[in-house]
Amino acid sequence: CEKTWSKLAGHFVVVLGDRDTQQLSDLQGFVQTWRELLLSVAKNLARQDANMKERLEGVVQKMEMWIKEVSRGVESGVMPDAVKVRQLWLDIKSWEDVMSQESERFTGDTVLEWQEKLQKISKQVEGWTETAIQLFNRHRVVKEDSDEEKLASEEEMKSVNETTEVCLGQLRIRASGENGLARCFIHLIGPLETWAAKLNLATSGNALADSDWRRLLENIKDWLGELQTAVGKIGSPIRESATSLLEEEDLIKTDVLVKDVQSWMSST
Repeated sequence: CEKTWSKLAGHFVVVLGDRDTQQLSDLQGFVQTWRELLLSVAKNLARQDANMKERLEGVVQKMEMWIKEVSRGVESGVMPDAVKVRQLWLDIKSWEDVMSQESERFTGDTVLEWQEKLQKISKQVEGWTETAIQLFNRHRVVKEDSDEEKLASEEEMKSVNETTEVCLGQLRIRASGENGLARCFIHLIGPLETWAAKLNLATSGNALADSDWRRLLENIKDWLGELQTAVGKIGSPIRESATSLLEEEDLIKTDVLVKDVQSWMSST
């Protein structure tokens, strides 16, 4: 009878050991997939942000040039000639195109695609959490007062999970343009379209009045201010409606988060 119980106990040790091995393997799978997905999203967002910044800075430079050009005309009373009017028309049309293209990044299928990618990352966190809890429960120690002792790795998992949730929220804000970029582009498209139409007529002989040139000058200055603000928001994880700015330590860096998760995984 004693041998039978010994064999049975040995069997359960092997079974539990096998279950631990399998679930540790599952954990590694969830973490690896999470890491690949997270770094891919972060890399693609960074690339798009860099491209956007380059395009917007090009528009900013052109606007600064035209502010100087039109200011000289307004001050001297000698407005830009037909050649310059046509060039300004072409430039404003190109600015409108840039705003339209950039605004598309924050609409429809593009935003939905980002949301789906971030949701896949969240699913990996759910997967490793469920698996880890099963592991923790098998190895949890119950004290004499019946309070369950939480394992150090369990507390660490809770911490990295919370940090991951914050990180995904910040990536979501960048991907959706809730940091103010989406609103900025939509706000600029209308006025640019209006002035492109007016200047198109001007190229056909319907010259702008001096008052129109003064108004256009003020408009370009306003557009410039908005774009300069927009450039500063590229890559920002701060929602435009936020009542306070995030401190530097509150900004989650994906490479640091990956190291933290890998450290937790190694200690589990």
